[in-house]
Amino acid sequence: MAGILKPYDAFELVTALKDKLSIPIHMQCHATTGMSTASNLKAIEAGIDNIDTSISSMSMTYGHSATKLWLVCFRSRS
Repeated sequence: MAGILKPYDAFELVTALKDKLSIPIHMQCHATTGMSTASNLKAIEAGIDNIDTSISSMSMTYGHSATKLWLVCFRSRS
């Protein structure tokens, strides 16, 4: 539950894993340091297959980014 994965490190990690593996990649970032949303976004840009999210009342701090946040992000793209 450290929450220390930086956004551009997440991008590089996912890119490297996708180049080497042919299985789905799942990311779990805790929001302890406030970087989970940005790290997940960069992982999505790199092609991650799944991310963990939390219901709003359980999100952020030691949880994950809020599910509602991602619904708004993805709905605004369509």
